[in-house]
Amino acid sequence: MKHLMFGLAFISTLMLFGCSKVIYSHQQVMGKYQNKDGIVNRFGLPTEIMRDDNTEEWVYNYDALSKEQKNGTLNKTESINSTYNIADSSTKINTKNVAQFSPFKRFIKFTFDKKGNTLKWDSHGVNLTTRTISTGKTIGFVLLLIAGSAVVVVGLAIAAFSGAVH
Repeated sequence: MKHLMFGLAFISTLMLFGCSKVIYSHQQVMGKYQNKDGIVNRFGLPTEIMRDDNTEEWVYNYDALSKEQKNGTLNKTESINSTYNIADSSTKINTKNVAQFSPFKRFIKFTFDKKGNTLKWDSHGVNLTTRTISTGKTIGFVLLLIAGSAVVVVGLAIAAFSGAVH
């Protein structure tokens, strides 16, 4: 009985210091970006822009960017709207208007309608899968483990007491 209680206490302590993780796939992360504002807030201004009559495409080059640029912490100095004006940009990466995108090995590409809403996205060689700590799930799991341990201990105590009575 002492070994069982020690084992339950040890496992409960280990679980208390562990954290559940929530994993968001690359597709789930990319699906969050519904318009130009959200994309600029996360990725900054694009490396290249290609426009036609109905759509606008933005490409972000991930071939040789620094960690800060890949995480979108640089290149965010301009607010953007559906009438995006690159001439006002004062960023570290110069956005180019092109007729055809450069052949990047690692990139993210967004396609927008005329209102600036994201129609689709594409990526190659870039994985934005994220893991975040879910403290609520961890606390719930620990409480469930403690309740289960209490039931086992009470059950063993009842069994031991009823065996002692006979």
